Amino acid sequence: MTTYLFDVRFARPSALDGVGRHLWSTAAALPAALHKNESLTLLVHVDDVVAWSAQVPGARVIGSELPIASFAQQLHWPALVASIAPDLVHYPQYDLPAVPTGIAAVATVYDLTPVDEPRYFGSGAGWRRVAAAALLAGSCARAARVVTLSHASARAIAAHAPQCAGRVRVTTPGPSHLALTTSTPVPVNSDRFIYVGNHRPHKRVEVLVRAFAEVRRRRPQAELLLVGRSDARFPEVPRLLRGPLGEGVRQVESASDADVAALLSSSAALVFASVGEGYGFPVVEALGLGIPAIVADAGSLPEVLDGAGVVVAAADERAWAEAMLRLCTDAALRASLCQRAAQVVSGLDWQATARQTVGVWREALL
Repeated sequence: MTTYLFDVRFARPSALDGVGRHLWSTAAALPAALHKNESLTLLVHVDDVVAWSAQVPGARVIGSELPIASFAQQLHWPALVASIAPDLVHYPQYDLPAVPTGIAAVATVYDLTPVDEPRYFGSGAGWRRVAAAALLAGSCARAARVVTLSHASARAIAAHAPQCAGRVRVTTPGPSHLALTTSTPVPVNSDRFIYVGNHRPHKRVEVLVRAFAEVRRRRPQAELLLVGRSDARFPEVPRLLRGPLGEGVRQVESASDADVAALLSSSAALVFASVGEGYGFPVVEALGLGIPAIVADAGSLPEVLDGAGVVVAAADERAWAEAMLRLCTDAALRASLCQRAAQVVSGLDWQATARQTVGVWREALL
């Protein structure tokens, strides 16, 4: 019997973010992808054993209090894995600890934000960036295979850690769950645009706000919704919203899945100017609801969009404004993009994600 250990402590069922949703949905589909001589063990946060057992019936679920992203984890995780004694362990982040002898490892690297954006670490950003880069390089060196979610991310990882370029594999996520949470009809015409996500600098929310001012000037009824929490460390966006550029912009800091789905469904398009996405889950959420997106020409976003929207130069505020104006005035264009969105999403399948993931595991054991 071949035993796979999937460390999913990063996914807390009570508060799933993008990474959490990916782990939650992938794990649920894994049992059907396994052969009869293969078994699945999940390592979860100790408080989530019941939720994970219900989500993945048939898997062995082990709870742990070991904190993620900590020195304690680097110190004690190897012994914990050794006590479980799997044939392979899959760790879903860039800081893979030392792997016990005789156990193969796979690591997921979602993006290079910890290396590219050291300011998110707060004080000591310089040395923290060095530490993050070292952890990433160590993960790539220790892992028999490195998983990521887009070909753009695979290229970025290979450029950062050339020694593991041949070991990077792409597993494409399945569709968003949001389409199941609303029955709101998609309007034929809308002057609402929506951004979903946090307000960290690499998200470039301020570009959207400044571009929208031109949209608002030409279409006074237009509205920009910013769904997601501000980050007190980065006051640029709140400062813009308090001034003249905040006219017509509404921030929704707290929203349920059903709320987000309804707001997306009533919008002309998602606007997403981020320059650091390893995948871009909000784009898939919009497409899953039949809504096109306007995205930056950066990272994985053009790849994920796959023709179901408009790609804009990341910092070109005039181009962002023109793209928004086109989508709220050109009904034929928007209809064709909505049709393309349905086609893109129809090709996404969590069962396929699980099969790809298990395929990487088997390859890592060879």
